[in-house]
This record gives sequence, C-alpha cells and structure tokens, in this order.
Amino acid sequence: MISEVLTFSGVAAGIIVMPGADLAVVLRNALASRRAGLATAVGIVCGLALHTALAAAGLAALLLTSDLLFTTLKLAGAGYLLYLGGRALAACVRGPRAAPGSQEGDENSAPSGGGGGGGGGGALTVVAEKTGLRQFLLQGFFTNAANPKAPILFLSLMPQFIPRGAPFVPMTLLLSAIVIACGLLWFPSIAMVAASAGRFLSSPRAGRLIEGVIGVVLMFLAVMLLMESAV
Repeated sequence: MISEVLTFSGVAAGIIVMPGADLAVVLRNALASRRAGLATAVGIVCGLALHTALAAAGLAALLLTSDLLFTTLKLAGAGYLLYLGGRALAACVRGPRAAPGSQEGDENSAPSGGGGGGGGGGALTVVAEKTGLRQFLLQGFFTNAANPKAPILFLSLMPQFIPRGAPFVPMTLLLSAIVIACGLLWFPSIAMVAASAGRFLSSPRAGRLIEGVIGVVLMFLAVMLLMESAV
C-alpha cells in the first residue's frame, strides 16, 4: 500500500505542476499582488478538492457517459478562459488606468506598491487594487473547476493506485488529500515567487507586456479546451 501511495504522490505532483490555465491565472494575479496570487491559488485548490470529491463519489463518470454534460462544461470552461484572456489583452492595449488623484497615462510616475504585500506595478497592480480578494479566489476556482478533463483524469487514475482488497472510500480520500496537498504546496509557492519577481517588473511597459503574453496564453488554452473530446 505504501508503494502505491508514494507512486501516486509522484504522479499527482506531475499533474499539478504541468503548465496550464491554472498556472497562467496564478502568475497573472500574483504579479499584480501577493495576496491576489495567493487567493487565486486557494481558489484553484478548492477546484481540485471539488474534482477529487466528484471522482471519489463516482459522479465524474457521468461526464464519460453524457456528451451533453461534457460539452456544456467544456464550453463554460473555454468561455471563462476567453473572458480572462480578453481582459488581459484589453489591459495590455489600454495600459494602466490612473489611480484617483494621479495624472492618467503618466508612465513616469512611481507605481503603487499596494495590493497587499508586493507585486508588479502598472496595469497589473491597478487591477489588483480594484478587485477584491474574493473575486481572485473565484477566478482560481472557476478556472480549475470548469475543466471537464480533470474529474475524468482523477476518476481513471485513482482506482489504479488502490490495492486489491483495500477499503475503497478511505483510500480514495487519502489519494484525494494527496492531490490537494500537492496543490497547496505548488500554487501558493508559485504565487509567492511570482509576487517577488513582480517587484523587478514594476514598469507600466513590463506590466502591459505580461498582460499581453498571458492573455494570448489563456486564449490558446481556451481553443485547446474546445478541441478536446471526452475520450
């Protein structure tokens, strides 16, 4: 049993650290504010908890048998990624909005260090200042939860690491806890590192470039999600 758990831990860690929409959203928000990045990371972990709970309950199997359900969730997930990517591209084109009392469009003014503990300036920081942490948490949750491939992946993966004769429910809960623990270690760590790096990317020009790159990445991931099938 120990060998199965250790092997699953390695597989789960590999899945968690794989680049995707979750990582892109955490990076974008963490470059704006450490608190925003951490809130996004927590939201993603909540999404992982939902997926593993669905897999443990067997409800994820419905996605394999219902084309309508899978397609609906896929369209919702792709649409949300397009929305986030569109916002990032709009911020790239528009540039940072001036804070109250400042001269709009002044790229020579010093960027605010607010937003909760450090991060990049420019458009990214302004977005963080105007958006509550609850919204960042929801961004992370919906980005992860709206991925229809995740519950199918866990549903097909977990049973392979449950030894024959082992109690199914306790083992599934243990494996689910491992997935959540990997998420709790990875995404907040990425948020902290990105927030620290954001201090060196504080110019409005760098902020607009980051928004543009991440916007394109999110758009690309949305298209890839639309092209996926249930099997």
